[in-house]
Amino acid sequence: MTTAHGDIAIAARDVVVGFGDRIVLDHLSLDVRRGEILGLVGASGGGKSVLLRTILGLIRKRHGTINVLGTDLDHSSGEEEAGIGRRRGVGPMRLGPQHPAQTTPGLSPFHYSVSICV
Repeated sequence: MTTAHGDIAIAARDVVVGFGDRIVLDHLSLDVRRGEILGLVGASGGGKSVLLRTILGLIRKRHGTINVLGTDLDHSSGEEEAGIGRRRGVGPMRLGPQHPAQTTPGLSPFHYSVSICV
């Protein structure tokens, strides 16, 4: 299925993130389209939070590009960054008392969501 470039809300290409000698994201590429809901599932330490923090600009990447709403975050102006910042949010997720994270020993009860209004 081919989609127009304008349908892509987040585009990550060949992203590498690491800490010291440990590579956490190794040439990751990802598209999130407008209106799409994406869930990240994986093992503890698998890089889910690192990916989200990198997209938000909280962690620096070693390689690759990230575009949010058509703006390359490495080459954006302060005004463009501010515009994107007003359209994204990070917030806690409310988990019900029967959610596995609340009832399974060893699972973290701390979850959050990242949203971008398009």
